[in-house]
Amino acid sequence: AFPKYLQQIQKARQSDTSNQISQIMTTIQAYREEFLEDPSGWNDLARITPVKQEQGVAKGSNFSTISSPNGGHYSIQIQKGSKSNPFAITAHPKQRKQTGWGIKACINTTTGVAEVKKQVPGSSTPNPLCS
Repeated sequence: AFPKYLQQIQKARQSDTSNQISQIMTTIQAYREEFLEDPSGWNDLARITPVKQEQGVAKGSNFSTISSPNGGHYSIQIQKGSKSNPFAITAHPKQRKQTGWGIKACINTTTGVAEVKKQVPGSSTPNPLCS
């Protein structure tokens, strides 16, 4: 029973972080629609909706790595590609015992296509498609 309980905890943390990533993607798209350009950092997103992290609101002129607000169990990174390539968002568990619970997401602000993929323990995280 205890291993199943721990698995449910990991699943809940992954789901919570996945929900935050979805909110970040919505904010990225809202910024694009409001200002007709892609955001370049956390300060830009805060003009629409501040992004919470473990130590408060994410700040900075670029997308530095942040810790998830659900106890800081995940590191969240955003990588901005070129105009034709979407934003790539990844979340990696910080603790070794959480290995196998990663998240990958993408959003293409030109087309509005977005997708979030969750890793299942024992497999690799599937790549989302946003092109």
